[in-house]
Amino acid sequence: MMPTREAANLPYKLPPPLFNARCRACWFTVALLVLVIASFVSLDLDWASFASLEAGRSMYRFLAEFFPPDMSPKFVSKVVSAAWETLAMSALGTIMAAVLGLPSDKVNGICQEAQDSFGAGSAEVVQAANFNDPGQTVISGSKAGVDKACELLKAAGAKRTLPLPVSAPFHCALMKPAAERLRVALADVPLQAPTVPVINNIDVAQETDPARIRDALFRQAFGPVRWVETIQCMQQLGVSHVVECGPGKVLSGMVKRISPDLQSHALYDPVTLTETFAFLKT
Repeated sequence: MMPTREAANLPYKLPPPLFNARCRACWFTVALLVLVIASFVSLDLDWASFASLEAGRSMYRFLAEFFPPDMSPKFVSKVVSAAWETLAMSALGTIMAAVLGLPSDKVNGICQEAQDSFGAGSAEVVQAANFNDPGQTVISGSKAGVDKACELLKAAGAKRTLPLPVSAPFHCALMKPAAERLRVALADVPLQAPTVPVINNIDVAQETDPARIRDALFRQAFGPVRWVETIQCMQQLGVSHVVECGPGKVLSGMVKRISPDLQSHALYDPVTLTETFAFLKT
């Protein structure tokens, strides 16, 4: 059962759909986003003194783009609410799946083959959505589209295809209507160039112009997360240490598989905060 906003005692005003969502995953994604933002604001540290670049995978792109000191409580409320509007517009009959053991270009090609099999004008959709590491790509779309792609991918030699417990077909064309609502919401959010440069997921580029930042956030909602290229770009720009900020160590594992020469560390509690600063001083 989903809590009400009052019971959750949230410091930010979030739109009503949050508490009527069809999937608990949406709630946790936004809750984690708020928690991480609040944690870093409370630390009141000079992040620019040790961070040369930032990036955020998928929804956490918002955290990277609006990292302290580029935010205020009112600002965060608007951004989180806008991001939630995208998440809350879940689509029935949709799915995502992780594909293990095939190169991304092959996954791309097979998704197109699956899409074409439904014929021109079909409402079925399947696209490569997240390029997580060299051996793992997540696909997204309608259930029939993803099921067809998984069938073809297994026949092509994929080690596994794993359905993911998500509430919407993120980072594919089916998210375009939600992205349009996000674009309208972001139009009223004041933006400035990030204090620390951010590499976005959609173009693998650094933007400083507010209009271009808004456009990239809009397109990211229905475009692929190019995480492999993002990490490779960081390394090419001279980054040697990567710190994952937020719950868990998933991205640290991806970084190691993408660029084994990069040193990575996960920061998610007081102990790892201390370890991280020691790590950065080495």
